[in-house]
Amino acid sequence: MAVPVAAHRRAAALPRPLTPNEVTRLLASCDRRTAMGRRDYAMLLMLSRLGLRAGELAALRLDDVDWRSGEIDIPGKGARRERLPLPDDVGQALVGYLRRGRPSTRDRSLFVRFCAPRTGLDSSDPCGRFGDRSTPAPAYGCGPAAERGGTAVGDLAAVASPPPGHDCNLCQGRFRGTAAAGASMAGGCPMSTMRQAAEDYLTLRRAIGFKLEKPGRLVLQFADHLDQLGAQEITIDIAVDWARQPAQADPAWWAYRLSAVRGFTVYLHPGMPGIEVPPADLMPLRTKRATPYLYSSQDIEALMTAARGLRSPMAAATYETLIGLMAVTGMRLGEALNLERSDIDLNGGTLVIRNGKFGKSRQVPLHPSTAAALREYDRYRARLLPTPTAANFFLSTVATRLSDCRVESTFRDLVRGAGLLPRSARCRPRLHDLRHSFAVNTMLDWYRQGADVQAKMPLLSTFLGHVDPSATYWYLSTAPELMALACARLEQNGQRS
Repeated sequence: MAVPVAAHRRAAALPRPLTPNEVTRLLASCDRRTAMGRRDYAMLLMLSRLGLRAGELAALRLDDVDWRSGEIDIPGKGARRERLPLPDDVGQALVGYLRRGRPSTRDRSLFVRFCAPRTGLDSSDPCGRFGDRSTPAPAYGCGPAAERGGTAVGDLAAVASPPPGHDCNLCQGRFRGTAAAGASMAGGCPMSTMRQAAEDYLTLRRAIGFKLEKPGRLVLQFADHLDQLGAQEITIDIAVDWARQPAQADPAWWAYRLSAVRGFTVYLHPGMPGIEVPPADLMPLRTKRATPYLYSSQDIEALMTAARGLRSPMAAATYETLIGLMAVTGMRLGEALNLERSDIDLNGGTLVIRNGKFGKSRQVPLHPSTAAALREYDRYRARLLPTPTAANFFLSTVATRLSDCRVESTFRDLVRGAGLLPRSARCRPRLHDLRHSFAVNTMLDWYRQGADVQAKMPLLSTFLGHVDPSATYWYLSTAPELMALACARLEQNGQRS
């Protein structure tokens, strides 16, 4: 009697993801002066930004891209289809490929071969295109497809860096088409300015999901400093001298500035051996949490009164409303400044915070008095600035988006005008402390009402946009009164048991 042989399958090794720097170098290696380079760049960007499988990428057709709504229809496994938003940078890359890269063919596939027959790719073509190299690189996966069980770039047998090339068509901003050709950042041809190299670096880093708001500004300032010096190379001494400014600043700020420069130099070094990378143990970033300045209701009223005294009527209305909104909602400054008029439903009494910290969005209910204050500011703004140049709700005096640096500077003036003084060297009035004050006051109210604070903490975490309630529990240690109430509640529970 024959005994069937049991199937034996070797355990597949888990793919090692690419680091963000490896993804950046992989994207930068595509020679976007050529048609094939533009195609490869668009494919790689879609794989890393949308988390597509190789088969999903190869199956895309021209009709799957909805340019009007800014979405793309993904043919998934098992005849399932999913509709994903089309990021601006991916749309720009696709436009560059379709206008100046895609061969003329009757085939409706989005990505086609350059050699005859010019038909669509199959699922093994991306593997061959990026995997037939002498030095394999690990797979990389992220995005919606990865969350739903996909492998993203991990579906490729081996992803490797193409030969060094030039990156001439990087662009910033919204989806306006492809950028004009310029000097390359890395490779064989010299860059025109360090500023351009820095903009290219930031564009690539943001293309793979990094926001780089404050670090991005520092990188651009450092690049401008290099251009003023006429430097075509970066030495450790130049980087350290720049990082140690201003001379009276906290060493933690120096370390933060140098860490921003370090990422830029790591990016430049492979194509420019003359670039020196500051070691990680040079001025290491060791930050200490500042002690939150917990505002009383009288402090907040004093700040709003000082805001009403600003010379510009538009600035006075903007800062008074901004401070009030942050105090009653606990919003982060960046979330408030990024609000657009369409995000606020004054009739329904809600606002939507889009793309907050960690890319998360949430809906925030508004008290009727808050909605009334926002409605009054909206009418006043429309009267003073009838044709704004930005869609943001809070506008500057010239109808543009408020700069967070300008807001922080103005807030320091308002603090002085309100007569608020530091309570210690590490406890100074900050705009972000309005968020801390909101969280602490909310928990204080719950304790005084006898509510089950532990059960309500997830609600507060969601309201504040925290990823985990543990981040919200940190506020317990910032307020002695809150700690005392928590201890008293604990003693009561112990006596009952």
